[in-house]
Amino acid sequence: MPTLPLTSFTRSGRAVPVHRWLLSAVLLLCFASCNTESYESGDGKYSYLRADFSWVHTVSEQRVDYAITDGGDSLVLSPQGVASWATKADTLYRALFYYNKVEGAAEPVLLDRVYCLNPQTTTRPDTLSVDPVHLQSVWLSKNNTFLNLGLLLKTGTQSGNDHLQSIGMVCDSLSSHADGTEDVYLTLTHSQNGAPEYYHTRIYASISLKSYPKGSRIHLLVHTYDGNVTKILAK
Repeated sequence: MPTLPLTSFTRSGRAVPVHRWLLSAVLLLCFASCNTESYESGDGKYSYLRADFSWVHTVSEQRVDYAITDGGDSLVLSPQGVASWATKADTLYRALFYYNKVEGAAEPVLLDRVYCLNPQTTTRPDTLSVDPVHLQSVWLSKNNTFLNLGLLLKTGTQSGNDHLQSIGMVCDSLSSHADGTEDVYLTLTHSQNGAPEYYHTRIYASISLKSYPKGSRIHLLVHTYDGNVTKILAK
């Protein structure tokens, strides 16, 4: 009886010799190995990739020419970066800036928008919307001038661009002390505004702390899907 070559079958029912699958697997393994070795040796495409919260400056609409990181570095972008959400020329925007640090410049990879929230006072807290969010992280910037938030919002589209939701920050109260420090009580506001809750989208937000004296304590209340969460951070 003649022997048949070893075969496998695709979903369409077409027979494919097994040795082709083996060859493909070997090639994939070799390719992955080469990429890993290149990255570990410091020569890969993203070997010098960094991510910094920064102020970025638009030289024209949607075009970014330089950045000032929270760590104090001034970076010239070469080539200029593109940020579709930065719609005004000669304006400073807050961003999470992904870039490759090269000699004398920063090669932009991605400019992710960071929303600036300015705490407001209100005499009608009962009118505020505090729909829940997922709180991922809260931390102070390197220069202690910003309180940064990482949030997950539920959206009706995979891209997260439903253009319906809004977030804000309210200053509930402020207590001053004899040593010059303050206790500041803030609440994150969020309006789901009827947007469906099928997917998650990650956003970042920053609250300026420049007006609060050094040593002040920030009490931040966030309404989450797991209940109310209060974070206390000292400036």
